[in-house]
Formats: sequence, structure tokens, C-alpha cells
Amino acid sequence: MKKISKLIPLILSVAVITGCSSKSIEVSNGSENLVDTSKTGVTNTTYQELYDKLYAASGTTVATDEIVYQIGLDLFEKSGRSQSEWDERVRLAFNDFFNSTYMYGEKFDERMLAASLRTQGYNVSCSTGTFLGTKADLVDYDNLQSSLRCDYSDYISRYLNHSIAKDFLYEEYILSQKSVYFTNKMIREVEYFYFNPLTYNVSDKYVDLFGTAVKNLESSSFEDLVLDSNGLQEQWKTQKLDELDQDFALIDYTKSNSKYADLYKDIFDLSAHTDEVKAELSSEIKEYSNSGVQSIFTGYELKKLALQNVIYYYNKVGTDEGSTLIASDLDTKIFKDEDAMLKNSNGFLLAQSGSDEVVIKGSDSQYYIIKVNIINADSSIEDKRKGAKALAKNTSNTKGAIAYYLGQYNVKVYDQSLYEYIDTTYDFEAK
Repeated sequence: MKKISKLIPLILSVAVITGCSSKSIEVSNGSENLVDTSKTGVTNTTYQELYDKLYAASGTTVATDEIVYQIGLDLFEKSGRSQSEWDERVRLAFNDFFNSTYMYGEKFDERMLAASLRTQGYNVSCSTGTFLGTKADLVDYDNLQSSLRCDYSDYISRYLNHSIAKDFLYEEYILSQKSVYFTNKMIREVEYFYFNPLTYNVSDKYVDLFGTAVKNLESSSFEDLVLDSNGLQEQWKTQKLDELDQDFALIDYTKSNSKYADLYKDIFDLSAHTDEVKAELSSEIKEYSNSGVQSIFTGYELKKLALQNVIYYYNKVGTDEGSTLIASDLDTKIFKDEDAMLKNSNGFLLAQSGSDEVVIKGSDSQYYIIKVNIINADSSIEDKRKGAKALAKNTSNTKGAIAYYLGQYNVKVYDQSLYEYIDTTYDFEAK
């Protein structure tokens, strides 16, 4: 290993990149500008000053992260990608917040998200109020960010943009330096819709109904077929709400506001149940009442709200390097050689050889309709970028990407502690 003198004050020198300029400036002695200061509003800052501030605040890791972030920004610009791709990454990141951590009464509560980010040191202001609701209340389908009312610009700038820039760095490395992956690895984009009927007669009905709809699919996309206003997902949610209404009316028709209330009132007196049925109903009542914490009617309303948050359609990309996309037995079917995979002419996975059935029951007892897109060396650049995003989840690829670009951008390390950190973390031989 080459020893680096600790006497030279400059920490890093690099062909500097910025989000607003394509000009490269070689920093060699700590006095050159970090960015092209001829640009309006650009501050005269040296890498030494930047590093000193970051190192004083958070240490070597954060200081190095800033360098990687700047490289990622430059790569994004040079790749010719549109701002909409960046914005889509931000949108998807906000979608991840729609989880139990920020839920109250089966509704997403923006106040909880804002409070959480503030405790992490981000400036979040909510001058126009906050959002409270289910996925059905979102302005745009499956787009939490579009309904949020607080200002998250500080969080986006200081965290999300850094994370996204590094992701693009990883992906560009795979596209430019690891293109062989698109030949020697199995990369699959999988669209799927799933459902799980409670009874056999309902199962037969929807297996036939949904299967026929997919087989007859012509001009519209699979996603549109599922997510349109009266698409497969809406039909299935209507079925699930109907099952819930019937289930609750059986427990207590006097509190049910569903069409089944009068039906059960007319056909039997609940007090006349056998001991076995009463035991089953007692268990159900505990579930609805959360063991007595709330009324069973409150539990019933919460279950209806929870159904509004369920999504039955997904689009995922994975590789044969341990990706889990669906149920294990279906992953086995998906990650086969193209010639061995059972697909129809529209790309939908078939239940078995010699059949045209596109509804498949997985080992998890769910019913799936699966469309598979194989991503390989002949795929479009758009599909390859999807594949690169999946491949970039492999730690060895991320480490290799950073080491490669530190070299490409002529990074020179003069501080011994920083040199050791980069060398250990990214296997980078400093110049």
C-alpha cells in the first residue's frame, strides 16, 4: 500500500462536478474553486473548506459521502436522463412512508411523519395543515407525495437527493462497466395481480372472470386492466368488502349497516346458536373488538378502512442473485431460461405446459396473474436501466462502482485517515 503524507493540508483533489455545471476544475492545492463561480449564485468554496465543515460536523464518512454525491449528480446529467426520472425516485421514496409507523386508525397521519423527520434533524414546516386518509383518499393513485401538505424540501435536499444520486452512480457503473451482466445473469421484470378468495365457489368465479379478462387483453396494458376505475383490483376490493359485510352481519346483524343485516335478522335468532358456533363467534368478536379494547362496530369500520390501503398489483424487477419477487415456487418458474419459461404470446406466465390458463395458485395459497418481461443484452436502454437498479442492490456492485468512479474522477487522497477509510470501504488504491 502506498503511504500518503499527512503534512499536505488538502484532503481530496478531483475533477470537480456539480449539479449545475459541466465544467471540470482540477483542485490540487486547496485554493482552487470547488465550482465554476462565473455561474450566478454559485458560492466560491474550496474542497478543503467543504471537507473541513463536513468533517467537523460528522466525520470522514459524511465528508466522503458528499464527494460520491457530487459524482452521482454529474453522471446523472451526462447520462441524458430526464428530471422526471429523478422526481419518480423521490415519489417512490415517499410511498415507503405509507406504513404502520405513521398510521392512526388505519389512516396515514402526516403529523406523525413530520414529527419523525424533525426528530432526525430535518426542517419540516406544515403551514397549510396535514394529510389524514387512506390510499383511496390520495390525489393520485399510489402517490403519497401528491397528497402531503407539509414542506419536505430540506429532507429531499439533504437526504433523498444524496441517496438517489448514489443510486444513479451505481446503475451507470453497471450499464457502462458490467454490461456482461445482461448476458450471464437472469433479470426479470414482473407485473402481477393477486387475489385470495375465501370460498371455492368465489375462487372459481374470479379465476374464470380475471383469467378471461387477461386472455382478451388487447390494446390496453396489464396495469391499466388492473387499475382502471372498474378494473380487476376495484372488482376484487368490492368482493372483499362484500365478504367483510357478510362476516360482520353474522356476528351482530343489529350493528351491521350492510345489505346482510336484514337477511340474518330474518333467518335466525343469534341466541339460538349451538355452543360450537357460539365459540366461533366469540373468537370473531374478540378480533373485531381487539379483545374488548373497542366496540365490534369500530373494529368493523377499521377493517373496511384497512381494505382501502391494500394494493393487489405490483411491478418488480429482480435477478437470480437471491431476489424474492413472489411466492418461492413462482420465483422458480420466473427465473428459468427463456426457452424453458412457460409464457403465452403476451408474456403471461402459464399455469402448466399445454394449458392456456394464466391464473396460477402459489405455494402461499394466493392466486396470481403474472406478466414477465425478460431483460437481457438485447433489451432497450429503458429496460436495462430497470435491470441495473436491481443489480445495484448487490453490495459488491456498489463498492465496485464507487472505487471505479473515484479513479475515473482522478480523486487523490492526502489525509491518512481518509485514505484508510476509502481504501478499506471501497478497495480503492489511491493515487
